[in-house]
Amino acid sequence: MDRVIMQQASVGYIQEEQRRRGAVPRLKAEIRPFDVDFGLAPGLGTFVNCSSPAPGMLTLAPGAVGSASWTSDIMQAYVGRITAVTPTYTNAADYCTSTCWLRSHDCYEAVVEQPWVEVAWGTESPIGTYFQVKIECLDFIRAWAVDNLEEVDGYTAYATLTGSDTHDSWAVAGACPGRLADLRLTGVITLGEGEIIACAPCVAQRPVWFHDIQGVTHTLTVDNREGQWLPGRGDFLLGPGFWYGKELHISMGLELPNGEVGWLKQYVGRIRDIRDIAAGGTGKHQAKIYSSQLVYDVLKQMIGCPTADGTRHPFLAGTYKVRADLVASTPPWVGAVQKNGSGSATLVVSGAASNTQDLDFLIEVETTGEVTAATFRWSLDGGSSWEKMGVVSATSASPCRLRDGLLIYFVPGAGDDLVAGDRFSFTAYARRSTYVIAGGPFLEVANVFYNGVEIHDAACNKTTGEIMLVGNTGVVEARVVKSETCHPVDIIKEILLEIGLGEKVDEVAFSNARQALADYQIGVRFEGVPAWKAIQAICTTCLIFFWIEGDRIMVAAYTGEE
Repeated sequence: MDRVIMQQASVGYIQEEQRRRGAVPRLKAEIRPFDVDFGLAPGLGTFVNCSSPAPGMLTLAPGAVGSASWTSDIMQAYVGRITAVTPTYTNAADYCTSTCWLRSHDCYEAVVEQPWVEVAWGTESPIGTYFQVKIECLDFIRAWAVDNLEEVDGYTAYATLTGSDTHDSWAVAGACPGRLADLRLTGVITLGEGEIIACAPCVAQRPVWFHDIQGVTHTLTVDNREGQWLPGRGDFLLGPGFWYGKELHISMGLELPNGEVGWLKQYVGRIRDIRDIAAGGTGKHQAKIYSSQLVYDVLKQMIGCPTADGTRHPFLAGTYKVRADLVASTPPWVGAVQKNGSGSATLVVSGAASNTQDLDFLIEVETTGEVTAATFRWSLDGGSSWEKMGVVSATSASPCRLRDGLLIYFVPGAGDDLVAGDRFSFTAYARRSTYVIAGGPFLEVANVFYNGVEIHDAACNKTTGEIMLVGNTGVVEARVVKSETCHPVDIIKEILLEIGLGEKVDEVAFSNARQALADYQIGVRFEGVPAWKAIQAICTTCLIFFWIEGDRIMVAAYTGEE
């Protein structure tokens, strides 16, 4: 009997088997975002139990008001070409919930005949040429128990039943009455496929080398028979606003026989220029839209830059040895002289101290007599031992030399100047130097090094990064633990979050790369460098591929396999 040999089908074979016959290729180009004026301003629209103290703000009326609404006038979508809009806002009170409704039509008179459609905040919704917006607010968890109606807005507590005989209560966040702020309607212009003459290929290719981090440019050729791509004209498609830098999204798709289209985003860029424009008299009636890849554009942002007040703020992750900056230094000085004895003379300390550590001096008179006749001895350990004995006391004309540049002399008084057993004590303080490790706070300042030698008596503040050293100034370094993030893939992700690209990360790709390099741990420090250069340094060191597919950021770890 013949044997049947089973083998795994290739990816290409499976894709061919699943290909849907009769599918028609489609192309879509979108330009976004555009701020769409929906008429929310003082005195515009219909207000019920609310008002608009400023554009983009809606405030509930004070007092015992549990619900409110605002309805716009019928508005025209931006230059009549907006195809979809997304409503967003900031809620200033946790107890206030809001709902956005939209109705639209390409005919002005037909708008009021359309049903209201609820639109989720932050969700894109199609829109016609003319539209109306309605916002409803509800204080769904506020409760009042006051004697005077004027006191209602002073209470922001509520309670809910949790059982037959018990309840939980909370104090809610936000001031009364409820307020919505930063209300915006952002729109999208979709170019019809008949307007697109040519679209450059959108190809995502994994880099050959680990340091190959580079963006691409794109050219979209569009029809310009109506002159709509001539900046400065009143009917310029992108309007009178600042269009430079708008996003261009290119999507490919297949239209199946049932009319369904599966779109796949191929490219997201920032428009840099519109040129090679021809319209009217001669030439091809077209324009070319030049753009650069959005993600790569953002990757050019600098990280580890100083703060607004000029304070250094490098990007740090994991454990890293950094050099500290000298920010203050106090030269050596001598503390007040303390006297214990019956002699009338006083002790004066002079000279330029050069001691590199704090020294406690004790001067003890050995023989009674006048200054220049009596003798003394001095100690640095409180009298347990004596540095020198039998020293003849002296005046300012010929002071006695101790050590480290310190001189002392006595000023005679009435009666016996010095009496045996008289004691004088003072402290010669060494230089105090304050260093700062830029980039704090830190989880830990693990080690401090002075001129390359580890020291153990430095006073460190892990919150401010300050290190105080006693002695001469020098090169001070510290091994700091900035965060527990020490895996290269996680550090790349932190860099992307810092520059606002966190939402572009492909979580599956990052997770797979992290698992492939499970044992890797590194520390990094970047100051005033483009984000892509920082990521490039990590990828080159740890053998990680980094590339962009559409608007998704991908990584893959090199494991020695093709």
